[in-house]
Amino acid sequence: MLAIALLAGVGRAGATPQTVIASLGLGAATVVIAGRYHSYVRTSPRAQVLSSAALGLLLVPVEGIGQVPVKLIVADAAAWVPVFAGFSLSVRAIFARARRGGSGALQTALAVGLPAISGLVLYSAIGLRNVPVSLVGFTGSLVFAIWRPRPRLLKKSGVLMTVLLVLALLLVLGL
Repeated sequence: MLAIALLAGVGRAGATPQTVIASLGLGAATVVIAGRYHSYVRTSPRAQVLSSAALGLLLVPVEGIGQVPVKLIVADAAAWVPVFAGFSLSVRAIFARARRGGSGALQTALAVGLPAISGLVLYSAIGLRNVPVSLVGFTGSLVFAIWRPRPRLLKKSGVLMTVLLVLALLLVLGL
């Protein structure tokens, strides 16, 4: 998610020396911060979802340095944050279903709902610009809701999420 967010920012802002340096600096700082707090995040489901969502905000300074208009920066963040949070909630739902008596229904509903609502709001506000991100996030979370993988399939689930995020990045950048 870190690389996707930073590549999305550089892709929107243009790969200038300033945006690339900002992106690399943000990436390094994020890795250091994540290393410092990883034990807390690993034990807190809430921190896992919030930290995933926060990764979607990393494109904001990169796009700001690239002089992307503020309205479009907000729209980009509003597209990526719910998708990252939704995928993280999909993982939380996998673990919730594995617990005795757990269904993961709330996590699943939020995982599907956040990108869907984001896509509808963004479409009504600025048109099709960021709808591919929301659509891929919604579709991916819906696949996980229907598939209902168990923890033993976590690695395959992660690979699928990565492929979907790369697809969203390629769609939004027009590649």
